[in-house]
Amino acid sequence: MPEVPEKPLFIDTENALAELC
Repeated sequence: MPEVPEKPLFIDTENALAELC
């Protein structure tokens, strides 16, 4: 998953939470 600077921070957090689930 390439880190795109355009991607907002909250999306990164949602991704982290989804991985935890």
